[in-house]
Amino acid sequence: MINDRVGDLSVEKQKQIKLGKSIDARSPLWLSISGKGGPDYECEYRNVSLADHSISVCTGAVVLTGYYLADHGCDIDDNFSRQLFTVGLVGLLHDINKLFDKHIALSNKEIFEYLDELYIRWDLKRILDEYGISLTSNELFQLINYTEAGTSLAGTESGLVDSKLRQRCRVFVRMADQLDSAFYRIGADGGVAGVLNKLSTWAEADQNFISSMNSWHHVHLADAAHPYLLDRLQYHISQQCIKLAGVAPLLSIHADGMLDLLVPEYAKDQIISASLKSFSGSLSAPFSGKRAIKQ
Repeated sequence: MINDRVGDLSVEKQKQIKLGKSIDARSPLWLSISGKGGPDYECEYRNVSLADHSISVCTGAVVLTGYYLADHGCDIDDNFSRQLFTVGLVGLLHDINKLFDKHIALSNKEIFEYLDELYIRWDLKRILDEYGISLTSNELFQLINYTEAGTSLAGTESGLVDSKLRQRCRVFVRMADQLDSAFYRIGADGGVAGVLNKLSTWAEADQNFISSMNSWHHVHLADAAHPYLLDRLQYHISQQCIKLAGVAPLLSIHADGMLDLLVPEYAKDQIISASLKSFSGSLSAPFSGKRAIKQ
């Protein structure tokens, strides 16, 4: 994704870059386009790049799917990894039409042609083969459309023979998309409070596949003068969350001198304690974390 750039390069420039005599100074394409809060939506959402939004939805969909599969007794094996990778890939590419004019529908032929090129450029066949996934660019195109629109395109099978996996792509990518939208929404119903409210609403609707995800602890840190320390803490909290709870934080973002994470409520004390210990041990100077995090 980061190698997709705005504009073209001359043949000579490409040679210079390949020889290491020059750099590609073009802007990353996915970072140059708004994923939320762009023109016509600036009063509704905070602006965030398409790269940030897509990666967030990808990560969130993988976490949600992982919770669901683990709760339903799925063995942690190759099939588990295949399902997570498929859902994550669809989440990463779910808004690919935003790379074009906003009026172009996701089902447009031009979108398929671009996805077909991306499939080759990103070497997706090789990566999919490594996970034991048989998915052509056309099938991926159909699956993304099914996930976003909820209906199959004419004459297709929604991109996957496995109907359960198709449905998981649709459900969990859309859930992650809604959570990301809630976080970037402007006003009192946005931010972390918006994410927690969305989870609470789903729980009240008795959707048992997320019942285990209703209790999250909000870790909030503000230190605009030392952003590098917040970066380090974000890393250590995320690692300890995975180690002690088996999942990544549902939300993890560091922006404008503020760090926000959502970790499982039942393991919050162990996660925070272990995070501060590993964080302190990684520093060259002594660090006291007694007042670092208000629990």
